Amino acid sequence: MTLLLEHGLRASELVSLTADAFDFEEQILTFWRKKTKEWTTHELTVGTWKTAVSYYNLRVKTIIRRVFW
Repeated sequence: MTLLLEHGLRASELVSLTADAFDFEEQILTFWRKKTKEWTTHELTVGTWKTAVSYYNLRVKTIIRRVFW
């Protein structure tokens, strides 16, 4: 929800995210905006960054690169 609310991602952008979209060291998210046909980079808010790291750590045991399925 934080990606939708705090960063304004569209549902289609959210479901197309892969783990590679997140740079946890730099605390940024880079993703393709289908509507504008360009790459966009967002600096993650503290809350979104913490949530993303926690979620990623739960999913790291899988080989699936998609964040949401």
